[in-house]
Amino acid sequence: MRVSKLRIFSIGLIIVICFFISYFYIVSHSALGKIYQEETRDTIEDIKKTFLKDTIDNLFTEIDIERESEYRKYKDIVEQRGISLDLASEDDQEFIMFLKNRFDMDINTLGKGNNYWTVLFWDNQSKEIIYDPLNEFENINEIDSVSRKLKPEFLSYKEVNHGNVSGIFGIKTSFVDDKIKLITAEKIRRQKFDNDAYIWVNEIINYEGGDNYAIRRVHPNLPETEGSFLSTSATDIKGNMPYLEELEGINKDGELFFTYFFKKLNSDEVAEKITYAKLYKDFDWIIATGVHIDEIDRYVENTDSESKAESRKIVMQLMGLILIIVAAGISLVIHIEGIYSNKINKNLKREADIDALTNAFSRRRGVEELSNAHRSYMRGNKNPAIMMFDLDRFKLINDNYGHDVGDMVLRRTVQSINEVVRSSDIIIRWGGDEFIGIFYGLKKENTIKIAQKILDTINAIEIPVKTSDVDDIVKIEMSIGVTYFSKSDRQPSDAVKRADDAMYESKETGRNKVSFFDVEDVDE
Repeated sequence: MRVSKLRIFSIGLIIVICFFISYFYIVSHSALGKIYQEETRDTIEDIKKTFLKDTIDNLFTEIDIERESEYRKYKDIVEQRGISLDLASEDDQEFIMFLKNRFDMDINTLGKGNNYWTVLFWDNQSKEIIYDPLNEFENINEIDSVSRKLKPEFLSYKEVNHGNVSGIFGIKTSFVDDKIKLITAEKIRRQKFDNDAYIWVNEIINYEGGDNYAIRRVHPNLPETEGSFLSTSATDIKGNMPYLEELEGINKDGELFFTYFFKKLNSDEVAEKITYAKLYKDFDWIIATGVHIDEIDRYVENTDSESKAESRKIVMQLMGLILIIVAAGISLVIHIEGIYSNKINKNLKREADIDALTNAFSRRRGVEELSNAHRSYMRGNKNPAIMMFDLDRFKLINDNYGHDVGDMVLRRTVQSINEVVRSSDIIIRWGGDEFIGIFYGLKKENTIKIAQKILDTINAIEIPVKTSDVDDIVKIEMSIGVTYFSKSDRQPSDAVKRADDAMYESKETGRNKVSFFDVEDVDE
């Protein structure tokens, strides 16, 4: 009888204990669930914000690189045209015929509306216009003042004095920038992102705001509205004024995160959207991207529902062991999450630090290494050599043999450099076919010898290529620029610029050679 009562008491006690354990578990789980939802939402929003900002920052970098490349190309074009005119006949009439023929050929090829060249030639004695192919200066009175006003508008220009003939010609910065705008706009329209994200561009006309303060330049979600004017008084369905908020943030900080309600891509549904916008000042472009927040809400709700259902199942099936299971489960989750998180972080860091094609360091890692090297030097440590490598005629290899062969050339180049340099030296893929090397402890008297050794190793590379017509061998040539840090360098990019200048000196003086930019010249 006592045993039965004890058994009943024990069973009852177990039931009561399990009940209270279950009750407190459910209550605590509910409270923790709310915290988890908030933390999950905040974490996901932070990840989304990082993605949005990185997307826009990467686009800014691409625009800057494209502009730098185009500027260099058009400056070379102006320089070459100037050389051709310098070599023209000394007879004024023959000279005039020559320059008209050269510029007319370009204008007729590209079309008069292209605005490629801006050209004005006049007679020194009569001050009459001799050549104005686009009729831009028909009603001018003082040619000299026109020439002075034109110069600030040019990206590159040349002034010509030839007997009784004078003139000025060049390519305007606005022409090149307009070309970059078109290229960038088309690139944005072609880009595809997950979760219906996209990039759009508004061009500011009036930084004070108001009606017609900006023009919608690019908008993949509403392409039919591109070219329309925007107003800071416009509101969304909740009465927010997103354009006003955006403009105020841009005027204050040049960038901002903000939320408003907007229709989804390929849908008429309107939902709250978190957006990152940043001003590209040279173009007066606000470039922005965003994602709808309801995707985050749905994810958090689904996760919470699944968690609650699983919790009820565990309470019903494993009530007696709930404390042990919860303790073991929490420990296991924390341990696995730690292992998984460390693995992901290592993989992400490697992917960010290593160029996937060549196994050289990435540009992002390279910027860090250059900053560390410069900081170390400025603290009084030894000055490392900085080398800029650029493959000669790499575009021809891609054009003639295809990008697969071009990729092989890049890989073999890095492999060959690594065979020559020390393990302490750092090779960075700076972009395309351009690399940077950081050589710690390399004395100036040995620098050219090491650079030449690298060049000889590169020149020895032979890559067999089988084309449709014949078997061929691809040889690699490379121009190298060498420099060191200088005490006058305010940032590592100053040394990179010198190495780049030295590398271009190698290209301009015959290619496939080494040029040295001595920092003593800079310090003087």
